[in-house]
Amino acid sequence: MTTPAQYVDGFGNIQLAEGVIRLELVAFSKIEGTNSSVEKVGGLAMSLPAFLRSFNQMTTVVNKMVEQGLITRTPTGVEAPKGAPAAVK
Repeated sequence: MTTPAQYVDGFGNIQLAEGVIRLELVAFSKIEGTNSSVEKVGGLAMSLPAFLRSFNQMTTVVNKMVEQGLITRTPTGVEAPKGAPAAVK
């Protein structure tokens, strides 16, 4: 049995409680121009070692995207090149 994919725009609240990382999954809703609201669409609980492995995997993917010129590093993190869809703040 497979679970259908869940689209999320990012994480809401992230907490560490009793050795378990709890991530709130959020999606943008009611997008009007540059204004939007965020809606909780699910959650994810991971052991601390699993969270750190996931972080390392994502870091590897980000580094490869930088090497390929898909994204660029900035003083505040990384960003997509001009013309790519922007995140709504």
